[in-house]
Amino acid sequence: MTSRGGQAGPPDTRSGIDGDHREALLERVLESATDFAVVACDADLRITYFSGAAQRLFSIAPERALGARVTDLHELRSVPDERFREGLAQAREQGKYVYHIERTSPEGATVYYQATVMPLYGAGDTHQGWVLMAQDITERVEARERAHQMARFAELNPAPVVRVDRGGKLLMANPAASELLGADGTDPAHATRAVPGLDAVDLAASIDDGRVVQWSAPVGPRAFQFVLRGIPDLGVAQIYGSDITDRLRAEEALRRSRERLSDVVHSMPEPVLVIDCDDRLVLCNNPALRLVGAEDPIGTPLRQVLRAAPLSEEAREALLRSARGPGEPRPVSLGPPIGRDFQVRASDLTGADGTNGRVLVLEDVTELRELSDLKSEMVSLTSHELKTPITAVIGSAATLIEADGSLDAETRREMLDIVLYQAQRLSNIVTNLLDLSRLETGRRLDLQPKKVEVEPLIKRSVQAVEAAHATTGHEFLIEIQPGAETATMDPARIEQVLINFLSNAAKYSEPGPVAIRVRPTGEGGSRFEVADHGRGIAPEEQCQVFERFRRVGGEDHRQKSGHGLGLYLCKGLVEAHGGTIGVDSVPGQGSTFWFELPPSS
Repeated sequence: MTSRGGQAGPPDTRSGIDGDHREALLERVLESATDFAVVACDADLRITYFSGAAQRLFSIAPERALGARVTDLHELRSVPDERFREGLAQAREQGKYVYHIERTSPEGATVYYQATVMPLYGAGDTHQGWVLMAQDITERVEARERAHQMARFAELNPAPVVRVDRGGKLLMANPAASELLGADGTDPAHATRAVPGLDAVDLAASIDDGRVVQWSAPVGPRAFQFVLRGIPDLGVAQIYGSDITDRLRAEEALRRSRERLSDVVHSMPEPVLVIDCDDRLVLCNNPALRLVGAEDPIGTPLRQVLRAAPLSEEAREALLRSARGPGEPRPVSLGPPIGRDFQVRASDLTGADGTNGRVLVLEDVTELRELSDLKSEMVSLTSHELKTPITAVIGSAATLIEADGSLDAETRREMLDIVLYQAQRLSNIVTNLLDLSRLETGRRLDLQPKKVEVEPLIKRSVQAVEAAHATTGHEFLIEIQPGAETATMDPARIEQVLINFLSNAAKYSEPGPVAIRVRPTGEGGSRFEVADHGRGIAPEEQCQVFERFRRVGGEDHRQKSGHGLGLYLCKGLVEAHGGTIGVDSVPGQGSTFWFELPPSS
């Protein structure tokens, strides 16, 4: 609402408009000036006109304003009465008096105004009153305050800060910027030369709409990140720099660490599968890729990957059960064509960002299972071998006791020979088991090396084998080349090796000749060979014959006596002498087991 006071004036003969029409026209003009609040008062400072913009700006109703003194309305001034009247006197002399008003709006916000008081003169330059024009300058004050704070922040900031205008002129550079960039705040040099990487187009756009632009650029040996932030109210922009050299080095170190970790995971012999909380694969190392038969399964659900893998349905379900929840390691037999047994270990995985997942590690336990089976077989076979001599010893001893002297000397001698022979068999079995224990625990075998005549040693070995395999029909032929008549060895241990070679030849070859050859080696040692004409050994099995609990040579090997430890012990005994051991074999043509002893053991 617009109100005015006073009487209608006389007609304006100069313009041809009477006083009432002239005041109405002025009032419409003043009401249209919505950016300015207009207040008119008489010479006694009583308000005679209060525009609608003044009502809105100062939140004062016209009935409260009209007729009131300006000095009585605190909303219209922020200076003491005495200072206000001095200002009016200044306005009479200089034409205007400018002061600022600070008040709190009904919403509780601080509002700033700029008020200008000018004197009104009538005919004959008669002073009739005053006109007060006020404008809201809150945004201007706040922008100035922000600029001041930014300047203060820039000055104290240890990082480089510069201020530029739309044309790229360098307006300010804090001490850090001056030192780092060589930019002087008083130097009008173009900012695009002072700040590396600054783009003039980005600068103008940022000042227009206040957008933020970021980029990185090298400054000498260091790397910096710059942030361009426009201040549209002031028509300038500030650029903040931060040294990111250490951060980049840390990120590079982290990247390399992750690459090394990835290399470690991919080089693990065990298949490793990592899934996220949605059961999708996020990591699959090389053995796992070969296992599932996929090239790039990352991001694919585990069930879908396993469905396409060459696995049995039981194996798929076992792997999925391991992926769904924690528990004890689960055995998984993958069956053909893989034909391996695995133990699946699953554990929860929580990432640094709080994401959850599961890790599946498949440990190949095929050899452990086979070893366990072979050990069980060894216990069974050893028990059987122990039972036979023990039964013979017990039977012979019982016969001798029950006869109570009624047996003749020859019969008693035969019984005692049986007891002695079977006791020696028991001793050999126990010796083998003790040697096996020493080899398994890494302890040295007890050797008593000396220079030995080779031929008597071989003959004793042949006699022992002939006594045990008298019905096999094998003929043992001994050939000792010149220079190999003696060798340095522990005779009991090497005899044990020869007996094992000869026994295997008797068990796994058809009746016929078995050659025992000894020849000198070029290094001054001796090479012992036992050659048969049996079925031979397949190439893929030849590297396994000296492993513990391994028995090769055909489907009927389970009908042969033994527990798969003989050749393993032979290997340990020969290597304890510092020698080497091996086999040469052609399937269908026979095998030659050999070992070489150095000149001095």
